[in-house]
Amino acid sequence: MTSPPSVQAGRTSANWFASEASRRLSAFELRQIIPILSTHIGVRGLFLRPDLEAPNELSGNMLQSVVAVHRAAPGQFAGQARFATTELPFAADTFSLVCALHVLEHGEDAESLVEEVARCLQPEGLLVALVLSRSSLWGLRWLGRGLRVPTTGRMRALIEASGLSIEIHRQIGTMWRVPDADDPSASMPRLPLLRALSCSQLWVARKRRATLTPQRQTASVRVPASMGLR
Repeated sequence: MTSPPSVQAGRTSANWFASEASRRLSAFELRQIIPILSTHIGVRGLFLRPDLEAPNELSGNMLQSVVAVHRAAPGQFAGQARFATTELPFAADTFSLVCALHVLEHGEDAESLVEEVARCLQPEGLLVALVLSRSSLWGLRWLGRGLRVPTTGRMRALIEASGLSIEIHRQIGTMWRVPDADDPSASMPRLPLLRALSCSQLWVARKRRATLTPQRQTASVRVPASMGLR
C-alpha cells in the first residue's frame, strides 16, 4: 500500500537530514553559532533537531538545562519528551533560549511550530533558528528530497507574526563543500558575494516583554518538573 504524499515527503526529508553530509553540515553550523549561545545566560533551553542522527549537544550554551528532541515522524518530536510539532507541551514563558536546527523545512507545520516556540519563550528569550537557504548551491544536494525550504520573506513573516523581534539575519555555513571536521573554517565563504550562496540562513529573534502569544490550554504530559513542562 502506498503511503500518502505527506508521509512520503516526511520520510524523504528525514532521510536527507540523516545523511553524513547533513550531519557534518549541522555540526559545522552549530560551531558557528557558539558566540551567540555563549552570550545568552538562562535557566532552561529547548533544542529542536531535524533527525536522530543530527548533533545532540548544544555546545557553548550558558543554560542550566536543555531539553533535546528530534523529529521522529511527520508532525512528531521525540527524545526527552514526545509531542506534536503543532502543540508543544510546555507552559508559556518556560525557556530562556530555543535553538531550532533545520526543523522548519519538513512540512506544513512551520507556522504553528514558530508560534508555539514564541509562546514557550520567556520575555527577552531568544529563538536561534538555522534554516536551509533557497539561494544556496547546496540545493542540488537536497533536490527532489521532499524538503519545503522557506524563502527569506516567508521566514521573516513567520517570525514577526509570532510576535518576535528579529535581531540577526545572515547567511551561514559553507558554499558547497561538505565541512571537514578537522578544519571547520576551511570552507567558509569569505567574500560577501559568495556568502550569499552559503547553505543556510541564521535567524535570531527575541521575545519582547509585551508578548502577543497567550498560553495554550492543553493536557499535561508526564515528564520531570525540572524541564518546565506543564
